[in-house]
Amino acid sequence: MNLYTFIMDYNGGIFISQAKADNIESAKLNWFDQLEFNEVTIPENISRDKLRVELQEETLSPLDGCKGVWFFAMDIEDKMAMINIVNTVVE
Repeated sequence: MNLYTFIMDYNGGIFISQAKADNIESAKLNWFDQLEFNEVTIPENISRDKLRVELQEETLSPLDGCKGVWFFAMDIEDKMAMINIVNTVVE
């Protein structure tokens, strides 16, 4: 399994967490499933299930000139969440 670090810029805050998975797409979903909405100030009226479906449709963009680094963005009730993902190697 790989370890991925997620760095999310949302609603005036930077939130960093990690998720393990065999691949980046699975890591994205694992990260979301453990995301604490109240800690990252996502409004309570947002449906976790609806947001997860939207997340599954988001395309990860690899960053030019970098290995193991991706970016994606999501609109969460008119606020943009910008998420960078780094394939993290732990020794």
